[in-house]
Amino acid sequence: MPRLNTNEFRHLQETWDTLGAEDPLWAVLSAPGTRGNRWDREEFFATGRAEIESLFDDLATRGVAVQLGRALDFGCGAGRLSQALAARFDRVDGVDIAPSMVAAARRFNRHGERCTYHVNERADLSLFDDGVFDLIYSRITLQHIPTEFTKRYLVEFARVLRAGGVAVIHIPTGMTPLRGVVFRMAMTRRRLARRLGAVRRSASVAPQVSSSRDQPLPQRKHEMYFLPQRTVTQLLEQHGLVIAAVEEGVNDGVHDVLYIVAKPLGRTGT
Repeated sequence: MPRLNTNEFRHLQETWDTLGAEDPLWAVLSAPGTRGNRWDREEFFATGRAEIESLFDDLATRGVAVQLGRALDFGCGAGRLSQALAARFDRVDGVDIAPSMVAAARRFNRHGERCTYHVNERADLSLFDDGVFDLIYSRITLQHIPTEFTKRYLVEFARVLRAGGVAVIHIPTGMTPLRGVVFRMAMTRRRLARRLGAVRRSASVAPQVSSSRDQPLPQRKHEMYFLPQRTVTQLLEQHGLVIAAVEEGVNDGVHDVLYIVAKPLGRTGT
């Protein structure tokens, strides 16, 4: 795979660390009327319980069995889904790039040591051994990560998933035409603003020490990235996973795809 853009990774972390420090629940689930720390905490976590209940109903309908040993919530944010998973699994690990999000998840944790949260500042999952998870769940996360990192995480999912385990991975493929035009214009403006800011700081005779963490919340945005379905399925299959089902839909102008994949018994590593 190509060399990683470390500046892009650092920007990603700073963006989500800022959002998590300012308004972690809204940053995770941006429902109307909840910005400005106006999410009711119980209602927020109830959405996670409902989502995980729906997930297991869907898996049961498809005949996909999941062992309830250990689960990974990738992109855990404030723990909305990992708290719901911890009601079912013996052990749950939540992983997030943002220290502020992990700090919030630890504050909201109701399951003690059975639910552990980790700050992961790497484009891999080297903090975990091979084949340790019965379930990997990632929703509304990889769409905010540049594709070069997402591809690496997909390979890591295959590595840390236990033989017989299941991964449920959400990665949008794109946008409807009108939404896409608006989105590309917004992304171009944000990237130009970042580059212009960097040029101004480097040209300053006495630059002030600053980072994107210092920017107020309105300037820190959820960026969106997409991967073609064929790219995702080929990458997963190349690393030993079997596509059990693919669910497609359009949500707010975004073409969503949910991949349900399994690691065959007898398969180890990637």
